Amino acid sequence: MSLSGAIETCKRKSRAICHCCNNNICLDHLKERVDLINSQMNPLADEINTLDNQLSLLNVDEIIDKYRQKLDKWRHECHATVDRFYEEKCQELQQRYVEKEKATHDDISSLKATINGIERDVNQYEENGIVVDVNPLIINQNLVYIEQWTSNELTISTLSSPYRTVASSKDNWSAMTSNNHFLLVDQYPNLCLYDEQLTHVKEYPWEFISNDKCTSCNYDEHINNIAYGNETLALIIENRTNNKNRIELRSSSTFDPLWSTTFNAAYCFAPWKNRVCVLKHNEWLVIDHKNSHLLHVSEDEQVKAKRSYKPTFNNAVVLGTNILAIKTADNINCYRI
Repeated sequence: MSLSGAIETCKRKSRAICHCCNNNICLDHLKERVDLINSQMNPLADEINTLDNQLSLLNVDEIIDKYRQKLDKWRHECHATVDRFYEEKCQELQQRYVEKEKATHDDISSLKATINGIERDVNQYEENGIVVDVNPLIINQNLVYIEQWTSNELTISTLSSPYRTVASSKDNWSAMTSNNHFLLVDQYPNLCLYDEQLTHVKEYPWEFISNDKCTSCNYDEHINNIAYGNETLALIIENRTNNKNRIELRSSSTFDPLWSTTFNAAYCFAPWKNRVCVLKHNEWLVIDHKNSHLLHVSEDEQVKAKRSYKPTFNNAVVLGTNILAIKTADNINCYRI
């Protein structure tokens, strides 16, 4: 029995069921729907055939070989760069050696001091080992530094010009610390981290202000600064009555006093300005902020050297083993020692 189609405007009787909409429709409307579907399928079939032809013509081995050649070229260029850099440093090292072969009898005392310093370094390396850092392959002439063959002893009276200067914030805080690899500086409102090349590595927001004060057993004295080195603690103690300052060295395990040395430094109302940092060979560097002086104190409490420093500075630390960083109001000046 014929039924009316699902299309209301169609007066013809239904003759088929459309599987797309599951409705009864006449043969004319069925043909229209089939023609519409075919008109959409034919272009898709053409596109599929075109893509199939492109894929069949694609030479994968040729493409891989092309980029392999590019990688090979990069590898050869890198090898050539490394070889050239290596040869330059070998020639520089050879030239330094040739220059030192011309040493006369006047150099004997200096050579003996150098040998003693090397022996101390070797003993330290045997005890602590050697830290090896591998840098990325970014060739930089400053990456390898061959020091002049001089005594290992620090002489603050002959500090040369800074080899690197890092801009510093103009705030009044002088906080700065270091280890063998990094320098951490309070650059308000951030803490800034620098590596051994004095490259700015990262920074962290730090807007906190801590007004700490260390008081000694005497009512008229307070502790400006404490530094640790070689199982000892160095304390900078300021006396408000006699306007004297002293550095005390104590055992870090028992706090027993080892020695004490007084140095003249004007009383400073701003705390934490007189500071101390550890040097090589159990020696110490005292920062006299008010008089803008550096004092080099030996391991047997003797003031080996004293020099003025301009502009006025407020802190100093040793980065690694051979970089002295001195913080002024505007900059951090770095010296090789």
